[in-house]
Amino acid sequence: HLVSLRVYSHILSLNFDWHLHAKNSELMKIIERSGRSIDHIINYVIFSVLPPLIDLFVSVMYFANNTNYVFAAIVSCTFFSYILCTYIFNKWKEQLRNSMKTCEENSMNIVMDTLMNFSTVKNFLNENLERNRYKSSLDVLQNNEKSALQKLLLLNFSQNVIVIIGLATGCIVCLKDCSQSPT
Repeated sequence: HLVSLRVYSHILSLNFDWHLHAKNSELMKIIERSGRSIDHIINYVIFSVLPPLIDLFVSVMYFANNTNYVFAAIVSCTFFSYILCTYIFNKWKEQLRNSMKTCEENSMNIVMDTLMNFSTVKNFLNENLERNRYKSSLDVLQNNEKSALQKLLLLNFSQNVIVIIGLATGCIVCLKDCSQSPT
């Protein structure tokens, strides 16, 4: 909340000329997102990053101390392959997400501008023009959403393949150890 308050205070301190030329709808979204972004980062680190790292550490230590070191290597390789795959896909999705944000902001700006200048739109009979502008921005947004969903499905498939390869490798090593051990 402190970040949002500071941004808001800064905006209020700007000169009158700046406010005359400001895009209010974009500004409102920036203020709203600033506070949520910090909360999202903190929650992401605490609840999404730390638990898997702790799991990895505990698993590798267990396998290294109680079983064959090969299992620790398999778990480590699988985990780091999974992380690398996720990182690459997330960079790819981040570009798409930024494009989606721009499209979404453009759509909302069209709506806000139309509603704020409704009398001008009516006087010049531009309802169809504004409707078509909004529809085309929604079409672009929908195409970006489809692409994001496809990338998410591809990410899930890739992650599943990595986990299956890791499990299969672990099973093969386990079978080999069991077949070679004396009964």
